[in-house]
Amino acid sequence: MDNVSLASLGPVVKKTEGAAIVDLKDGIAGLVLTDGKGKISHKSAKWAAEAIKEIEDKVEGIVVFPNGENFCCGNIDTDCEDPYTVAKSIQSLSSAIRHYNKPVVAVLKGMVLGAGYDIALNCHAIIAEPTGVSAGYDFRENNYPPMGGGLTAQIIEAYSRGEDIPGIDLVPVMKKLQGSICFPKKTETTAEMVSQGILPKGIKIASPGEDVLNKGKIKAKNMNLEGYDPIPQKKISVLGKTGSAALKIMAVNMYMGGFMSDSAYDIAVAVGNVIGGGAVPKGTEVTEAQLLELEARGYQEACLSKDRTGEVAR
Repeated sequence: MDNVSLASLGPVVKKTEGAAIVDLKDGIAGLVLTDGKGKISHKSAKWAAEAIKEIEDKVEGIVVFPNGENFCCGNIDTDCEDPYTVAKSIQSLSSAIRHYNKPVVAVLKGMVLGAGYDIALNCHAIIAEPTGVSAGYDFRENNYPPMGGGLTAQIIEAYSRGEDIPGIDLVPVMKKLQGSICFPKKTETTAEMVSQGILPKGIKIASPGEDVLNKGKIKAKNMNLEGYDPIPQKKISVLGKTGSAALKIMAVNMYMGGFMSDSAYDIAVAVGNVIGGGAVPKGTEVTEAQLLELEARGYQEACLSKDRTGEVAR
């Protein structure tokens, strides 16, 4: 995983700039993120989505991992690219992974930020190194959600928790979600990220020196043998305009207090709108596709607001 030749990982099935599909043997394929800077372009993301779909009936599982120091620390698209196209292309990969008919396991190391975080959150299992991992969104570090599907994954998970508790007021849950997305607590280890909810509770943390790629391959194989059930598309009942307004007030307070930059404020408002489910009444059922569209449109509007594309699209 440290900048080795693709051929040393296994037979290369196909590749493009920034990504490749490698045969890891035993029915497991690897989606390798190969950009030297540890980032991904929207073109590479779209290619990867199509590539894994082509082999869906031929494999028993997929492991997503980097050929370098970082899993993925954002997108590399330039200011001339349309933000909506960038978001939808990254969504095409995260959604293809989320609803894949075979288990997809992410192997995390180094930075897992922006688009990389979106991809990881939509995988069905995660294997991570115990130290050196830096994951999530953080507005203090100008690391904003690229609206590539990770936000939708978190929203669905948060609302689903509330559904199990009759009569629960989801506003506190949403506030916590907004806070973890915009200003997560500082962490130093992978275990701390799990305890803070930045990484999923079901993550498996490797032991120091353990071969995380092989552990990921074994995990994908075992999930398939145990009878993997694909994640279905889901509708959720959202907080609507009421919830969005409450979340936007939080953003206004942070902005007026000097804790949030102009570009951070724009994307925070967009995040609040997505969490609320858009301009709909409280209790409205929305689909995953609708949330993803809200993500993409929100990202586009935040990037283009006052011509701040370069500030937001990192």
